[in-house]
Amino acid sequence: MISPNYFDPVSSLFSLAGILCCLALVTVLLIRDRRPGANRLLIAGLTILALEETAILLGARDLLPTEALVLQRARWLTAAFLPGIWLWFSTSFARTPREASRWGDRWPVVLAFALPISTAVLGNQQLFGSVLFLPESGSWVFPLAWAGKIFFSIFLLGCVAILVNLEKALLASTGRQTWQVKFLIFGVGLIFAVRIYTVSQTLLYSALDTQLAAVNSSALVIGCLLSGLALRRSGFILPQVYLSRSVISGSITAGAVGVYLLAVALLAKAVRMWDPTRRLRLDAFLVFLTLCVLAILLKSDRLNRLLKQIVTTHFHRPSYDYRTVWHDFTRRTASILDEREFARATVRLLSETLGMLSVTIWLYQEHQERLVLAGSTTGSSEESLQPLPASLVRDLGKLPQERSEPLDLLARNSHYSEFHDKYCQSLSDHRARYCLQLVACKTPVGLLTLGDRVAYESLTCEDLGLIQTVADQAAATLLNFRVLERVRQAHEQEALQNMAAFLVHDLKNLASTLSLTVQNLPIHFGNPQFREQSIRTIAQTVERMQTMCNRLSVVRGGIELHPEQTDLNTLLGA
Repeated sequence: MISPNYFDPVSSLFSLAGILCCLALVTVLLIRDRRPGANRLLIAGLTILALEETAILLGARDLLPTEALVLQRARWLTAAFLPGIWLWFSTSFARTPREASRWGDRWPVVLAFALPISTAVLGNQQLFGSVLFLPESGSWVFPLAWAGKIFFSIFLLGCVAILVNLEKALLASTGRQTWQVKFLIFGVGLIFAVRIYTVSQTLLYSALDTQLAAVNSSALVIGCLLSGLALRRSGFILPQVYLSRSVISGSITAGAVGVYLLAVALLAKAVRMWDPTRRLRLDAFLVFLTLCVLAILLKSDRLNRLLKQIVTTHFHRPSYDYRTVWHDFTRRTASILDEREFARATVRLLSETLGMLSVTIWLYQEHQERLVLAGSTTGSSEESLQPLPASLVRDLGKLPQERSEPLDLLARNSHYSEFHDKYCQSLSDHRARYCLQLVACKTPVGLLTLGDRVAYESLTCEDLGLIQTVADQAAATLLNFRVLERVRQAHEQEALQNMAAFLVHDLKNLASTLSLTVQNLPIHFGNPQFREQSIRTIAQTVERMQTMCNRLSVVRGGIELHPEQTDLNTLLGA
């Protein structure tokens, strides 16, 4: 039989890239993370994928039909280990070591190893019935025999089971855990989601088309890149995810795969009726790739938060009557001229509106380098609460993310883990779960801390928006108080300087008078009238000096304002 003169450079490029990506991840894992368990299984799974891609790469050159058949049998004999290894990895990755060691969780893994391997070994000669070469596409087609149909059916079920376990791991992860593992789960999930497509195509047409190998190889490259990104986020150490009972109770993957297989069957039937010569190849793969990107975006915390804010702002009925809240805030604080009294009024408003027992405002004292209590709803006095370090405000402003909303101290996040470790204990001692820096005109004014709500409910987007708005207004008002205080101090300094000038002028006059008296005293001491006038002059000087001292004692005690209601017309008429 004549060997076809054909070489597929695209398929060879994808296979070579897949081999290199797998070997790169295996090398990194062997160097950085040598722990047993899921790490070893991940290495084994990537190695089997690299071996399979090697068989595909060898099949991309000129071959005789018998050589192509031998390579395909060797390829699928190697791939028979994939369902067992990756199912074992997904169960170990998504369970505690104690749960993974129970026999009730082991038997699916044993079946995933035994069934495909025994079928591939015992029915190796009956996987494919014959060999066909399609010159127009340059691909080999291997019609399935009875063993091949059984093998690919078992392989399909194994891929579905792997996706089910990966889905459970993704749903079980929260916070920083999700941030670390989601790309690993999406990467491995993409590899086996595309396998579901290619294997279902093989079963649908009862024939294996080697063109589908390029689809698997391209998915392997993308999956390895996503997995590498996940390992980089976790410091190239495979993170662990532990499932809760609520997550284990159900899964949507099996239903999604069933819907997909039904849709592919209907699509294939429709395509055959419309154009019998057309086959489904890369169209479904592009659908898979699009769904994978969509899943990554939907699992993004920032995108979810943005979507919630958009829905809350434009499509959801507000939980608060903002006009009433703002009117109440203005009514309570309009006539206040003291920053501590203003802080007390603000925390009372937030506590009553949000249903929080503990709301506190701390003011930043620049000269003392600390945060002091200005107002609190906890009933604690300034003496009973220790001041917070002023570095807290500076460190809060140095976080990678712009803190325009309260920072939840119970939600661990990689962006502020160092801040959490440094200040969480001190803030918890003050009954604070959320903290928000008060900044106006890029100037730190203080810190707003909030405790849990009465019913321990989470803060919604509307709650966060209300807190942010009140905090911004409070920060601007407190900064105005400080500016007014500085202006008042400047006016006092100016008045003191003017008074000092008048005082010095009066002292100079008194000194001049006493100097003339002393100079004339030896000359006119014998004159009774001069002595009488001198005594009168000295007495007047002493009286004026006593009057000046009394006035200065008032200035030394400070100026206190006592506002009283009065009629402006009467004041202007006077």
